[in-house]
Amino acid sequence: MIKILILIICIILPAFSQSASEELSIVRTILDNAGKHNVSVESITKTDSLGRIIYLDLSNKEMEKEGIKKLLPEIGNLKNLKILLLGKNQISELPPEIGMLKSLTKLDLQYNELENLPAEIGDCVSLEELDLRHNKLSQLPRQLFLLKGLKKLQLWGNRFSSLPEEISKLSSLKELYLSNNRLITLPKSIITMKNLTYVDFQENKICTPSQELAAWLKKWDEMWKSKQKCW
Repeated sequence: MIKILILIICIILPAFSQSASEELSIVRTILDNAGKHNVSVESITKTDSLGRIIYLDLSNKEMEKEGIKKLLPEIGNLKNLKILLLGKNQISELPPEIGMLKSLTKLDLQYNELENLPAEIGDCVSLEELDLRHNKLSQLPRQLFLLKGLKKLQLWGNRFSSLPEEISKLSSLKELYLSNNRLITLPKSIITMKNLTYVDFQENKICTPSQELAAWLKKWDEMWKSKQKCW
């Protein structure tokens, strides 16, 4: 029995080691492609006990320098990734391979150049936090509303003039940030979202909401109307 266990370990451990090495190589490729030759992989990653990358910080901390413009499709091979930080870059599109990150719980894309999201974002089934603030988004793919575990969604500082009724399918959502967009109204279904604990909707154009929606807005902020761009 002991010999069998030793044999299994001898087979499995090299496989894990090879996988971890491949993941490090992928991150190195992403950095080099972005011209970040002086950034070490170790300084922006965290690994689990098997050496697999679970945390990757590719955010641009030096705003005076160019950030990442293109996220390589190889990102999808980091199967164990749980947290991916991509803020303050110049990313204009995400590769569909983003949907291969089934373990991802947090995706930070704040301050980029995104105009659209790939439908595959809905395949990130473990996602709990999605930060899309300050991009150029005006719509969301329907597949995003399949993320039943999503708890925090940041959309402020974009170009939304409306949101689809499907937003209520985000049944676990607790925090929703919508300020500084171009919203004229909100979907009727938003009123039925019982798990919401915080909603931010200032600096929009919600000037003539229905009586029911107005009452709902007042529940969150009694001065809500004075904070809209109704002039």
